Amino acid sequence: MLSITSQYALRALSHLARQTEGAVLGRDLAESVEIPANYLSKVLLVLRNAGLVDTTRGSGGGYRLRRPADEIRLIDVVELFEEISPGPHASLFEY
Repeated sequence: MLSITSQYALRALSHLARQTEGAVLGRDLAESVEIPANYLSKVLLVLRNAGLVDTTRGSGGGYRLRRPADEIRLIDVVELFEEISPGPHASLFEY
């Protein structure tokens, strides 16, 4: 079973993967995926520091994936928040 933090990270990334235009504001993302905004901001900071998410400030700013979803493996996300054993892993696109 994944921790709530891992689940939140996957929900946020999955939502960002479905965006076709521009960045998503943090508050809009939190509302869309039903995650407390303060908690989500901490999760997004970890994802940004891991190179999975880009952030832009100002008009038109927000969050977006740094690379295509099919290049982000689930293990790359989950291992940021969990201790994982080695094995085969799926991409975010397959999630």
